[in-house]
Amino acid sequence: MNMTMKMTERDKKLLAGLGFLCVVAVFAVLVILPLRQANTVMAGQIEENREQIAVMEQAVAMLPVVQAEHEERKALLIQNQEDLYPVLKSQEIDKLLTEKALGYGLSARKLQIEMPQEAASVTGFGMTDAGSNPEKQDGVWIAEVSLETMGSMAAMDRLIDDLALDTPGVRIVGLQWSSSRREESQQAERYDILNLQLEVLMSRKE
Repeated sequence: MNMTMKMTERDKKLLAGLGFLCVVAVFAVLVILPLRQANTVMAGQIEENREQIAVMEQAVAMLPVVQAEHEERKALLIQNQEDLYPVLKSQEIDKLLTEKALGYGLSARKLQIEMPQEAASVTGFGMTDAGSNPEKQDGVWIAEVSLETMGSMAAMDRLIDDLALDTPGVRIVGLQWSSSRREESQQAERYDILNLQLEVLMSRKE
């Protein structure tokens, strides 16, 4: 027995509408949703790019200020280093300090000098780390000196004032007083002794 189904005009319209909805759904899934996702990602990238551009523009705007500050510090560094000694040999340091002591009527009894092996970082005189200054050209070379002098207390005071106030290339890092007596011809004579711990600051002069 054969059954024949006849589609009415209304059924045809329903099927056509259903097919259209299926096409729209497929289009939305395959085209619209990926596009929306791509737009969301793109919007995030655009915002990130805007932030990076703002940071770069700020850096560019600050460049003249940074350059001016660099030049100012460089000039200050050069000015500070003008007060330092050139890199001296131990014999030259010996002569320098011995003559200062003798100039105030003191005798230099003991003088020990430890010469620097490399430049040091000293505030106000430049950095010496490998990143900013690989050749350490703006560093400070520090010789550590132990100087013992003998004479009058007044002369020692003048020597200390000279080294502390009038000699920029020398720093006093420690001092110690003592006294000694020597007997000659049945007379005891008192001698004051001053032990100074010094740093001699040197720089490479161009």
